[in-house]
Amino acid sequence: MSQDVGLTVTVSGTGLTFLAIFHIDSTNLLLLQKQQIEVQQSMSVNVKAVGNGFAIFQFNVFYNVKNKLSRRRRDTGNQEGFDLSIAVIDNVDDLNHVSLHICTRLLENQNMSQSGMVLMEVGLLSGFILVEDGIATNEMIKKVETGSGKVFLYLDSLSTSQVCLDIPAIRDSKISNAQDAVVLIYDYYEPSRMAVRTYRSGVMQRVSSCDFCGKDCELCRSTVNSSAVPIHHTAVVTSIFAGVLFLIQLI
Repeated sequence: MSQDVGLTVTVSGTGLTFLAIFHIDSTNLLLLQKQQIEVQQSMSVNVKAVGNGFAIFQFNVFYNVKNKLSRRRRDTGNQEGFDLSIAVIDNVDDLNHVSLHICTRLLENQNMSQSGMVLMEVGLLSGFILVEDGIATNEMIKKVETGSGKVFLYLDSLSTSQVCLDIPAIRDSKISNAQDAVVLIYDYYEPSRMAVRTYRSGVMQRVSSCDFCGKDCELCRSTVNSSAVPIHHTAVVTSIFAGVLFLIQLI
């Protein structure tokens, strides 16, 4: 009976940019075939089967629910869906600029050649913001947003081929001893497909308040007794206006 199998399943509809066609015969009748289609705001899907044989058609829809997103991100038990590497470009002679060279791709373990829309959240080092017009939109980067010390990049999709991008940052406040920051990437419509990395700048981490205050560093030293107050990831912000020193100790 398997020699008589000859079935063609066609998926079409309004809003689809191409036809998804599946051919089923005796050589592949036990194999899974799948095709990803682009999501439209409003769309209808038509499925047509012609020929002899039997097939099971399954249509999966993935979507993002914002109020469940943070919980899914904390689920570190899931296998990563993306490769993600971060190179920090800093200079001990330039404390006002730092750049990130980020490379990523879809991992082969996802059993798909291309993802849907991908969101990359890049946490910036304390005291830094994105350089104005530092990231241009293109065929891959569809949208760039900033806020809460982060850069949000909306990527059209990712394949198993590696892509890289640069994120230039500039200092907007004088914060010493910058701690690690986080980069998160995930499939917008299936957030469990994700990867997360931390990065640090050795140069910015070694910066002290004295690097901002100049030779007379005594003006920058805190008067808080560190033995009496537990301090975690302490940062000192200093500014001098008209010879008056304002010292803020962040704990």
